[in-house]
Order: sequence, then structure tokens, then C-alpha cells
Amino acid sequence: MRGYTASAETSRDLFSSDGWYLGLGDVCFFLRPLENDGQVDGDEEQEERREDEKENRDEREEKETGEKEEKETGEKEKESRLDAGRARHLDYYWVTRSADVVIKGGANYSCAQISDDIKNCLLRLYEGKLAKTQISVATISMKIQSEHEDSCCVTVELTRRPGLGEEQDKQQETEREADAWHALISDINDNFLSRVRKDSSLLPKASVPDYIRIGKIPTNFKGLPDSSALKKSFAELLKNDD
Repeated sequence: MRGYTASAETSRDLFSSDGWYLGLGDVCFFLRPLENDGQVDGDEEQEERREDEKENRDEREEKETGEKEEKETGEKEKESRLDAGRARHLDYYWVTRSADVVIKGGANYSCAQISDDIKNCLLRLYEGKLAKTQISVATISMKIQSEHEDSCCVTVELTRRPGLGEEQDKQQETEREADAWHALISDINDNFLSRVRKDSSLLPKASVPDYIRIGKIPTNFKGLPDSSALKKSFAELLKNDD
């Protein structure tokens, strides 16, 4: 992939010079191994030593300014090669991810896409009982089952509609609606995961959650789901389950 069509600035930000996509949002740091002491070992070190010996011989033979200029250029090229070699010997440590993706089986899945798939699935399963405006879904990734793969953690927030009956029937209708609403929430909480795991036609495999939570979706100052607060909520939920 070379970049985004008609968006050179975005392409420069998200793609390396050799075409690698850099927008995954991984945050890490690196350390240089102490045993190397900043040097390149093995075949590269031997190659650099041979080049140094050759340059020393050439230096004794230099008599003209043009030859000295060539030497300076060669030293710059040598330093550049050393820098590249040192970079290859750095140890990188993954810390966190700033992008909203779930990584499973070496593939990256969009949290937003998973949320949309689950919302549409709920609308199909509970047609006539839930409206689009009543459902909010937030998906986050957490390291729960494995340190090498994400768990897909989904929070579903359901908003109850007000009663529409006449005044004289309002209390009775409200009670019936309350009972139906609690039954609906219980059904989703108890049965949704088992249904989508058994019936592959309900959800794409990548969008099937590992964990689901019915409750409030905390938001940040931008009005977007607060990932840190959601992770705390799931941590408490899993702790209580234990």
C-alpha cells in the first residue's frame, strides 16, 4: 500500500518511506544491550574493522585535497552504517496502544466496527423491543486471558423509553414496561454471548466478544468512551466473578 488517495499529508504521517503502515498506535520504548556497549558485533563488526584498516592505509597515501574530501564522505557513510547497525540491535518493549483496535491471531480489528456489529446484532435479535437510539456500545481490548493476545471486552448501555399510555393506565403500563425491561436486560446479560458463539450467522467471528457488560458507558471530556474507566469497570466485574 502506497498511501491514501488524494491525501498526501495523511500518508506522510501514517506510512514509512518504504510503505509500512505506522498508524497502529503502539507505544513502546527501547534499550540498547549492555554487552554490545553501543557497538555492532558479529559479521557487521568484522566488516567495520576491515573498513577501518583499509581507510588507515588509504590515509597514508592521501596527498591531495580531493582525496581528503572523499575520506570525509566515507567517514559519514561509515557512521551512517554504524547507526543503522546499532538500531537493529536495540531491544524494544511494548507498553500500551493508543489506537482503538483489538489484536487477535496477529490481525487488527477496529473497536468501532465491533461495536457497530454488536449493535446491529442486538437490533435483529430484539426487533420490536429495542430501537437504535436505545443502544450504545463501547469496545475495548484488555490483556486478560493471555499476555500475547487481546480479549474483546464490550459494554452495552441500554436506555429505557418512557411509557406512552394514557394517564389512567400510566401506572399499570409503567409496571408492565418495567418488568419487560428488566427481563430484556437479564436475557441479554445471560444469553447474548452463548447465542452469538453458537450461531456464526449472527456476528462476524472477529466481532464476537470475550466478555460483555451491561451498564453505563463512562465518557471523557470529548464525549467519547473513556477507555481507562471502562477497563476499571471490567477489572471489578472479573474480580467479583472470581
